[in-house]
Amino acid sequence: MNANQYRYSGTVLSKDYLRAGVGLVATAGPVIWLDPLPTVAMVLTGLAVLFGVFAARTGLRQFTAIEITSDGIAARGPLSCHMQWHDVRRVRLDYFSIGREGRRGWMQLKVSSRFRHIRVDSTIDDFNQLAAKIAEMAQQYGIPLPETAVANFHALGIAVAGGDREVAA
Repeated sequence: MNANQYRYSGTVLSKDYLRAGVGLVATAGPVIWLDPLPTVAMVLTGLAVLFGVFAARTGLRQFTAIEITSDGIAARGPLSCHMQWHDVRRVRLDYFSIGREGRRGWMQLKVSSRFRHIRVDSTIDDFNQLAAKIAEMAQQYGIPLPETAVANFHALGIAVAGGDREVAA
């Protein structure tokens, strides 16, 4: 039961903490220190809550490690979750683009059983290695891969079979 562990790097997390902090100061600051109109205060408070949630999510990622073994996948941390491969029903790999040309963006890998999900962003260290290992286990256990996941694995250079076709790197 050899385990591979993956974590988010301090560099990625520090940038996210900075974004959350700047967002909180820019939105909650005026509500606390100024006397904005009620409508403006509601909008700024709503945005401050979103930045707070983003900061909390970043904190969770800091203390969470993704562990892959031949038996299953686990998120070890404050909100731990473990799934055996034979319980996994679906693996998705989605690409979210920024901008019109779609060249910039990030990927999100989602492994799901009936009642649990583990999501991993492509900002995690060694994402391609993690994705390759999950693709390998999905193939080994006959876990269905949607066509978009097959195409996105292919874009990472990972050969997988899925849907109606075989995709090779």
